[in-house]
Amino acid sequence: MRLLKIRVLILVFVLALAAGALLNGISVGAGGPVLQPPLLFFVISMVISGITLFFGMEVRKYSNRQRRKDAKLMDPLLAARTAVFAQACAYTGAVMAGWSTALLVFQIPLFAARQLWNPLLEAGANLLGGLVMVIVGLIVEAWCKIPPEDGADTGSQPAVNSRESQGYARND
Repeated sequence: MRLLKIRVLILVFVLALAAGALLNGISVGAGGPVLQPPLLFFVISMVISGITLFFGMEVRKYSNRQRRKDAKLMDPLLAARTAVFAQACAYTGAVMAGWSTALLVFQIPLFAARQLWNPLLEAGANLLGGLVMVIVGLIVEAWCKIPPEDGADTGSQPAVNSRESQGYARND
């Protein structure tokens, strides 16, 4: 699995910003509504970030040999899934932050005419939720890295071309 790259997250953010501005401009120009997600998206992003952080802490416990027994829910497969979930969280947060930034920039000039705080607060909260998702995704992905071996093995080298090294069990 490849690690997240900040440049790619910034690119996703910029593409979502451009898409949000373009689609919102088309919708409003055609007499339609402002394409703003509700405040519920902020709540959902906080729940997803919390779940990601919980599983990330479990992976962190599991990767520490002394605390491995404290991570009862974790196994290597779930740790790999947590890393993928953290990346998905970061990408989703970048899209949400980009779209919300476009809406916030769109709503600020309209505030003088409308005097409504609700659209600004919704866009700001969703922007904050997206940024939290990106940060949590990056942190949890860093926790999911495999630590280097500390030399605590038995010292035996694996057989290079044996059935055990190819994933087959021994028949003793």
